[in-house]
Amino acid sequence: MSTELPQEKVRKYTEYIYASSGERVVALKAGSRDEAFNSDSVSLSGDGTLDDPFEYWASLDVSPHFAIIDLWLSFRRLSLTRPVFIRVNEYILQIFWQGVRAENGQFTRLLI
Repeated sequence: MSTELPQEKVRKYTEYIYASSGERVVALKAGSRDEAFNSDSVSLSGDGTLDDPFEYWASLDVSPHFAIIDLWLSFRRLSLTRPVFIRVNEYILQIFWQGVRAENGQFTRLLI
């Protein structure tokens, strides 16, 4: 039986998360400091709508890759009942049960 936490499993199997802002499309990778970060005490703002997406309340020393996975794990269940959006840096993504969709429509599947 694996002792990995869901965050670790998703990060292990997700090399890139695709995000877009306007015409710019990026492939976000995990950062070297992500492993040591604990997001249990992080404050969030927003209501998850497109006009006010969920986001970390303060800037954190983690990669956007880590932040997207953390927010996806936090709100994927809510996405079953209504559209849910997150903001990480300048990127807004929609959360789905199986992953996230960038503004340009590109979907990244996230697996637990």
